Amino acid sequence: MIFRNLWKFARTDRIHEAVNEGLVITGPKALSYDQAAAIIGAARGRPVRHIRLNGEQSTDRFSAIGLPDGYAAMLAALDRAIAAGAEARTTATVARMTDQEPQSLAVFAARSAGVWRTNVALDR
Repeated sequence: MIFRNLWKFARTDRIHEAVNEGLVITGPKALSYDQAAAIIGAARGRPVRHIRLNGEQSTDRFSAIGLPDGYAAMLAALDRAIAAGAEARTTATVARMTDQEPQSLAVFAARSAGVWRTNVALDR
């Protein structure tokens, strides 16, 4: 449903607003990584845990998947800032773009539970 509404928005004159600004799309509540993992785990029926990595570990993981070292370090720094609360906010972007309130992660997780129940990557 949300994608249908985003598609309708993309075909309106309001798309120019979006093109000229950085859009931050959030749900109705700012969540920590641990809270998000708990919500997904509850929907999935099996625990999901967030593993905290230090800066070097994060950089190494990004590098291991083939990202250039400088980019890996930059992403790791962004992740540390986010973990410290730098993006702990909500926005009105979804409501403004779709004329609907954003759904919570819990609602999205419940609707997506079938996919997450079969995703072995979450069990690592």
